[in-house]
Amino acid sequence: MRRVLTLSEVGDLPVVLDVEEAGALLGIGRTNAYRMVRRGQFPTRVIRIGGQWRVPTADLLHLLGLAPPTPAPDPDTDPPRSGLSLVNPDLDVKDLT
Repeated sequence: MRRVLTLSEVGDLPVVLDVEEAGALLGIGRTNAYRMVRRGQFPTRVIRIGGQWRVPTADLLHLLGLAPPTPAPDPDTDPPRSGLSLVNPDLDVKDLT
């Protein structure tokens, strides 16, 4: 029986996983995970890098309904946010009508 990851361990995952690791997170064995990749049936994007397949962790977290972890703001480097911020401060509301 495979060990289940805790939420804090999920937050420590690397940016990309190999197919076996990604399959394990989804409860799919190694052989079936690679078979799904070859058939184009893996439920997330799979990236070929050289002779290896990699699965973006963000895609897996999205599939599982988990938001990718966001780092806590650093009060020394991140300015405090108050209210709404404009995406484009040069945009005039009249341009939208």
